[in-house]
This record gives sequence, structure tokens and C-alpha cells, in this order.
Amino acid sequence: MRWILFLCGLLLATAPPLSSVVLMMPIVPGAQELDAVPWAYFFHTWRWALYIVGIVCAAYGAYQCWRQGRWYGRTTMVVATLIATVIHVLVATKMSAEAMFNEPDTVVREQLRDGRLSDEGVMVVERNGVVAVYPIDLLAHHHKLIDTVGGQAVLITYCTMCHTGRVFSPIVDGRIETFRLVGANYYNAMFEDATTGSWWYQATGECVAGPRAGMVLADLPYEQIDLRDVPRRYEQAYQRGLVSIMRPDPSTGARADWSKGFSMKTGDQGDSLTMRTMVLGIATPQITIAYPVRELCSRQNADSVFTDTVQGRIVAITGNSCRGNGYRVSVDGRAVQHHADAWHAWKKFHPTTVLRRL
Repeated sequence: MRWILFLCGLLLATAPPLSSVVLMMPIVPGAQELDAVPWAYFFHTWRWALYIVGIVCAAYGAYQCWRQGRWYGRTTMVVATLIATVIHVLVATKMSAEAMFNEPDTVVREQLRDGRLSDEGVMVVERNGVVAVYPIDLLAHHHKLIDTVGGQAVLITYCTMCHTGRVFSPIVDGRIETFRLVGANYYNAMFEDATTGSWWYQATGECVAGPRAGMVLADLPYEQIDLRDVPRRYEQAYQRGLVSIMRPDPSTGARADWSKGFSMKTGDQGDSLTMRTMVLGIATPQITIAYPVRELCSRQNADSVFTDTVQGRIVAITGNSCRGNGYRVSVDGRAVQHHADAWHAWKKFHPTTVLRRL
């Protein structure tokens, strides 16, 4: 009985950190396809209660085992305790999503000049005549950051498993909210707000667990284009020196090296549609559509207009980037926001999507 008490206590005490790794990190095969948020959020919310109960049970069981056990039993108990301690330390430090993909304390931007232009992909936000450029290679590491553009707070996000960016207003309940990265579910990054501890999906800005469940962050417009095209797209702001680009965070150092060249990836390029196929996703109140990027980029002329009629709506698309950059989309003559996304993520968060093949 004393051994059962000791082992059950250790299991309770390590359940919260283990759940964050097993359920909310793309480590265990198949875990990301499960609706793991309710379980992971339960263990996270009740972690201190589980710690206390687990430690008390484990300590009492350990005391009885130590008194009545032999050397090999005591050794086993010490090893098990050390393993549980190591799990806690690793999950709180190196294996924490927040620590691995650290957000910069301060976003520093410098004026964009001709000598800095390249083929790398960037996300561009324009507010009140001010243009801010964020290299996808940097965003891929940080996953999220809060900045101020043209006097307005913006939450810039990028999920590496979806290969897609989103820009939201971080204003929640009338104040600027801060977030931390807690992991991922359905291969999409998940953030926790600092005020209530609620969990939000990056793909939609929707809160799905916690006191704010059901709330949705307000979308802000952005463009995903090649850096070399920024001066042409934002010519007036560029000539006036109002275009700035994010600099790497010195405190991150070599930890962000893994994401260098990330913006050059194109996803699966075969004929069949796979979970990693990049699509150009369009979601309006009337219709949700997706086009495989590899088929759009097969068009020779980037300025030629591809038109399509879907459920009575006229869709017009220009651009031919194989990385989903620089496209312009209109529905019934009105420009609409669109996203380059991995097919598995787009269809999960937009289940009514009409998939169109060229």
C-alpha cells in the first residue's frame, strides 16, 4: 500500500507537466489530431492542487517505504523522485514552448533601405500611413509578438506547423492583453492570456478554454509578400522613410538559427493534395474557399487575373508565388483578406471550405 501511495503521488505531481508535453507539443504521434485542449487545460488549471496532493501522498508513502524498505527499495524510490524532478525542471525551462520560442521583450525596427531587400518572405502591416515589416524567418521562431504600428497595438503571429500568419488587435476587454505560447493543438499554436489564463487558437483568434471562451480577437489587415516587393507596394511610405523592418532580438541569439530560410518553403509540390499542401484560403461571411498554391503559381504572368465563380460569387486572383506571397484577391469586386496556409490547418478551422482546383 505504501508503494502505491508513493507512486500515485508522483504521478499526480507530474501529471501537469507531462500533459503539457504529451498533449500540447507535436511529439507523441497522433496527439495533435485529438481534441486535447479540455484535458490539457484541466491539468494546467488544477496544477497546484495536483502538486500539493501528489507531494503529500508521495512524501507519506516515501516515509513509510524508507522506514520499512530495503536498500533496493530505497534506491528505486530515490531514482523515481529524481526522474519526476527532472521532468518538472525540463518542462519549466528547455521543454517549455514559451522558453523555446521566446518572444522579444522589445520589438526594434529600423528603416528599410534598398541594400536590405531580398527574396525572403515578410508580413507587412500598415496603420495610419506607417508600414511595419516582419521577416517570416524571425516570426517563425517567436510565433508571436506585440508591437505598435502607427500608434495602434498589433499582435503579429505566425504558426510554423500551419505555415501561416495572422494579425490581431491585442485589445481585450478594453485593454492591451499579453499572451504566452503554451503549445499547439491540431497543429496550430495556442496562446494563453495573462489576465485570465484563457487559451486562444492562432488560426482564428478564438478563445476556446477558460473564462473568456467564445471571445474572438479582432482581425487586422496585413500582407504576406516578398521583401523585395515592399518598396513597390508601399511606394509613397517608402520614399518618405515610413517603412521599417524588424531587427533580430539579440537576447535570442543562436536559438533562432533553426528558422533561417523558413520563408522559402513551399509545402508539398506533388500532384495529390496532402496535409502539407499550401493553399490560398479566402474566408468571407458568404463563402469560404481554398486554392492550391502550387496550381496558382503555375501561371506564368503574375499580373494576369485568374477568375472563378463559386456559388454565384466572382473570385479574382492575381499573383503566382509558389510560397503564397504577394497575391491579391477580390470577391465580387471587393478586395478581401486571404491567407497562405497548410491544407490540414485550413480545412480544420474552416470545415465548410469549398476546395477549388485549377
